[in-house]
Amino acid sequence: MNLSRRLPLADSPIIGYLHHAYILSILAADDRYLPWFRSNYIQLRFDRDLRDWKHRDYFNFYNYDFVVDQIPGLETNRIPRDLLTVTVPDALRFFIDSLDLGCYLYLFTDQYYNPEHPYYRQTHFVHDMFLYGYDRETELFLARGFDRQNIYRDYTISFADFADSHLRAEPEYPWQKYVYMLRRSEDRPYPFNAALVAGLLEEYLESVDSSYRLAMSRPSPNFVYGMETYGCLQSMLNRMREEEHADIRPFHVLWEHKKCMLDRIAYMEELGYLPKEDGLGAAYAKVEESAQSMRYQMMKYGFTRQESDLAKIGRRLGEMADTERILLGKVLGRLREKAETRT
Repeated sequence: MNLSRRLPLADSPIIGYLHHAYILSILAADDRYLPWFRSNYIQLRFDRDLRDWKHRDYFNFYNYDFVVDQIPGLETNRIPRDLLTVTVPDALRFFIDSLDLGCYLYLFTDQYYNPEHPYYRQTHFVHDMFLYGYDRETELFLARGFDRQNIYRDYTISFADFADSHLRAEPEYPWQKYVYMLRRSEDRPYPFNAALVAGLLEEYLESVDSSYRLAMSRPSPNFVYGMETYGCLQSMLNRMREEEHADIRPFHVLWEHKKCMLDRIAYMEELGYLPKEDGLGAAYAKVEESAQSMRYQMMKYGFTRQESDLAKIGRRLGEMADTERILLGKVLGRLREKAETRT
């Protein structure tokens, strides 16, 4: 019997939403995931359904679902919570045994019972939780997520607190009614796919409904895609002004999108898909800087509630959309030229 277990994790390039952060933290422990990652995470989507918008990911990357779609390097299994409760009397034993088998655990627990969460002993709120290890002697699980200060980090939770947060949770959404067991797999290496990047860039620039790529496994959602999401973000600024509410999340996602795009452009320059003399990486770095500035501006608005902060973000959004359309259009043009020379 093992006294402790700690599965390998690395820093995720995306942490704005935990369903990205947890998966990428597992994959990033091996750099072989990078060609796949850089071939994806290009399209953005905005959900037209804004009911309960303060608690939903209305603006996010449009990408594969780790539950439905096969992701290179990741093996996924899931078990319904109610089935687990009925068939496994000792839930703690199940989670410890799963970790011993190399399975990371992704589940949804009631944060009312989690001392590291701002909702602790305040409000019942079912949210993502991720376990990657344990220590029997101290009776602690190793977890990762956002803490009371909204900082994404590693922390520990006692076996007792975890049991309460798991067993007493009352999931609201369908995806919360499962426990997901994730394990690294030794798939064939995924090479960088420049053709896929070009296709996704075109869909992003033209605001194409990218759900057709996944239509065999799910219905088309009610989303706005790509460059058109800039207009949706402008509308959300008006809504935040009217409701005197600051939501940093969409601007964190926007910044992470530009950060990942900048990394992708630099990677394609190194591989020779983009001529370095074009200076596209250096030019796009200014787009990433602008997105980060908007993120900080929204954080400031959260404290000041000054409408001038929202006005500045709105102006920067318009300027950034114009600049990005030009730069990514040039990137797409170069990729098409490269593809033609290879045929």
